[in-house]
Amino acid sequence: MRRVDEALVRVSDSSGRQRGLAFPVDHQGTLLTSHETVDGQSALLLTWPGGAVRRVTADDVIALPEYDLALLRTDAVLPPLALGGGSGSAATRLVQLAGPTQTLQGGVVGPVTARYAAVERWHLVADSWLLELDQAPHGLPVELSGAPLLDAETGAVVAVATAALRSHRRGAVLAVPLRAAAGHPAVADLLARNAASVPAYGRALNLAGVLELTAATTSALTPLVGPRVERADAPPGDWSADRPVLAVLAEPGCGLTTELAALALRRARSATRQPTVWLRGADLHPHDASLFDAVERVLPDAERACRLAAAGHRPLLVVLDRPEEMPPSLQPDLAEWSAETGRQLRRTGARLLIGCRPEFWQQQRFSAEDVQPPHLLGDLPAEAAEELARRLGLRAGGCPAPRHPLALRLLAELPIPDAAPTRAELLEATVDFACLRIARRLAHPDRRTAAAAAGRVHEAARRMLGPGSGALTRADFDEVFPGVWGPAVLAEGLLVPAGPGYRFAHEELSEWLQGVHLDLPAALGALLGDTALPRQAVSHRRRGQRGTPVPPPPRAPVRGLPVPRHRIGPVREALLRVEQPEEQLSRLVLCLDGPEAAEPGSAPHWWALNLLSSVLLRLPDPVERLPLLRALAARMSAHPEPPLPLDFWTRLPLPTPVRIDLLRELARGGDPAPLDAVAAVLVADPAEALPALCGWLRDEQFAASAVHLLRGHRRVALDDLTEALVSAAHPRADALLRELAVIEPSALCRAVDRWAHDPRPERHVAAAVHAPAITPASGPDRSLLRFAAQALLARPAERELHGAALTLLVADPETRPRHLPDAVAGYAAAEPHLTPDSLAPALDSHTALVLAAYRARLHQPGEEAAAVLRTLGATPAPRARAATARLVAEYLAEHPEAAARVAAWLAARTRHGSAERATLLRFVHDLRDQPEAVRNAFAAALTGQDPVHGELLSALRQLEPVRGGDQPHGTL
Repeated sequence: MRRVDEALVRVSDSSGRQRGLAFPVDHQGTLLTSHETVDGQSALLLTWPGGAVRRVTADDVIALPEYDLALLRTDAVLPPLALGGGSGSAATRLVQLAGPTQTLQGGVVGPVTARYAAVERWHLVADSWLLELDQAPHGLPVELSGAPLLDAETGAVVAVATAALRSHRRGAVLAVPLRAAAGHPAVADLLARNAASVPAYGRALNLAGVLELTAATTSALTPLVGPRVERADAPPGDWSADRPVLAVLAEPGCGLTTELAALALRRARSATRQPTVWLRGADLHPHDASLFDAVERVLPDAERACRLAAAGHRPLLVVLDRPEEMPPSLQPDLAEWSAETGRQLRRTGARLLIGCRPEFWQQQRFSAEDVQPPHLLGDLPAEAAEELARRLGLRAGGCPAPRHPLALRLLAELPIPDAAPTRAELLEATVDFACLRIARRLAHPDRRTAAAAAGRVHEAARRMLGPGSGALTRADFDEVFPGVWGPAVLAEGLLVPAGPGYRFAHEELSEWLQGVHLDLPAALGALLGDTALPRQAVSHRRRGQRGTPVPPPPRAPVRGLPVPRHRIGPVREALLRVEQPEEQLSRLVLCLDGPEAAEPGSAPHWWALNLLSSVLLRLPDPVERLPLLRALAARMSAHPEPPLPLDFWTRLPLPTPVRIDLLRELARGGDPAPLDAVAAVLVADPAEALPALCGWLRDEQFAASAVHLLRGHRRVALDDLTEALVSAAHPRADALLRELAVIEPSALCRAVDRWAHDPRPERHVAAAVHAPAITPASGPDRSLLRFAAQALLARPAERELHGAALTLLVADPETRPRHLPDAVAGYAAAEPHLTPDSLAPALDSHTALVLAAYRARLHQPGEEAAAVLRTLGATPAPRARAATARLVAEYLAEHPEAAARVAAWLAARTRHGSAERATLLRFVHDLRDQPEAVRNAFAAALTGQDPVHGELLSALRQLEPVRGGDQPHGTL
């Protein structure tokens, strides 16, 4: 510790006469002294311990005569002394008065009210300290006025000695305690700055002291961080104080410890340092009543430290990494432990960040009012994984970097970093190379020694199995790694000390090794409650001679502590190692939904559910277990409350078509949630999802849902949708394509163009079928249809599709003159895909040619005449009105039995506006010679509210002959 006399500054007047002492109190060059030292002086000379001299004026002095104190502002910065002006200074009894040549020892007699006579006036200074110093029996020398008075126990400055204060006791030594002047803004600001930057401990503990003490708990975290990249899902360093507990949940190997250590170091090393205490679950003791018992062991007077940090607006953060390592005997008292921890967090203003597995957090017993929503930490995004691979020295390019942080770090440690092993190969290679390095440390770098090291490592993993916390006790460690083996293994870092025992440095590697040695059938039997003996072993029937006593019932197995749920890892790893796990997985399924299913909420139900879901999620290729997945989905759809959440099915690493098929099975029970999941998949991967969803069109139960989803999400990928629909080759798909031709004409134009140029004949048929229904909305759309028609027309072997091509070309004004004669000839010859509507666009521009084709088909038997009349009624064609009316009149004259069809044509023409009035009136007048039945058919058709209907109907009635019975009576 630095000597106090090296921080004392001599204060003299301008002529060099010493007036007292001052001492530094902050990092801005501020000195603290007594007021009499500077009283009445316009300038002062300050002499530093090294001999340097500074001159200050009255403008550099902040006088506090009411407290007999003064502050001097200088431009020279000395290491400041810690000030103990808080409540802890009230307990000070033994003090030291630091001087340039000697330190006076003494004690505090008690508080007194002293009188201070300044140059301008006198002041009463309350709560001054009366000191008893054996080395100053006749009062304090003037040269020591302004000297710091230190607490003999803590070494912090608690008061300023003065020579000008007077009390009722003659020759008394008095001092002004800092806490007596803490009400002045200048002193309060000074105390706050000093507390935040100059550490003090013990009774004088301040914020800076808290920062130094907590920094000691994070000083060894740098190796845990290593090369890392910034992550979007990194845990936050601050959150609202109303809920002080935040959990960061991650699976082993996701970099949880790395991120927590990085957060702790960032807080401890930032410009505005934040107090952070680092703990591991192994640091907890079996009899801890709360987390603060563990905090107290690394941070003395933890509760006071937390209050100081909260008062300084830097709340203390306790980072608890791997709470799963806590002693197993503490697990039964977890509810009381959590409740007491929550109460102390609220009382002290501290916060708790827990980094654990999801299975452990499911058992947390904190009050809901204390807990923030959990923060999830997963694998790295692809870009972050590539960046971390580069920082670790892995070769860029080639295969994508693994997104699992531990996999990247283990790859970087292998001597063949460019390899791309599977997960099992990577973990196995990590153990092998670690054992080889251990052999080298033993000066026996041969395979035999490496194999012996591997055997000892596996034996250590085997001994970690059981219902405990998964650690290796010190006794087991010494037995498995005797002599020089222990230091070599620890130096290699394969195992690390953890509380009272040892653990593997990587939890994921530890679980994988333990899974190798787990007796899986016995473990499943114990976890699922399947421990009953065979039926004949528990029978109460007599099987011997008469009088043979009944054998006693089997004794129940002795059970210790239950297996903690966070110990699921070794069991899962053992299941993943089974080549054909259908039997074990089916056993888990029956425990969830079978004749003897476990009670929901029970321990067997939890183990079955979490083992089944976690194993299926980690299978290298779940498609190999597709029959099991389909059967499981069918069971879940029939279950009123499915144990497996929908999130499980969306997280399975399956191809999109398979996922959609399983979601359909889940939806058969009537739950709409799987359909919402299908919509999400459709948005995320439309290219793969659309064909699979179109397959639902053949399923009567889900056809309507499929149409709704396809129509509602059509804008996600219109081109992919049209391709999926045409590939479905189903009437419902064709109907949706016709609908898209109306609501999305541009997309259908692109599709028709693709189909027309596709080498597959069935696509040419699709183009011919759907193209005529499109009304192009722009010039580019018309161009696409034109190119498609020309492509269809260029294939002589597909002449049956030429009619559709001619329909498109006739509708295009640019190509109509060239292709209309072929279209008319083809229509007259009744070629496929040529209808009256095919020629309608040319009716106004090529009236004679089109009407000649219509005339030829009107007189043919069948329904073609009705189609022609419908087209003539619907097509405006203002320049062809008269010619059209003559053609229809000619047809009516030859076919009076078709009066109803012609009347429908007349009614349709009235919808084209008043411009049709004159032509239609002439047509009605020409009906004079038609039979009454014909006129009645027209009268029945003209019953609408249109004014033209009324006028035509009136003209029609005037054509009726006057009957004899209708003559008027009377005489002329």
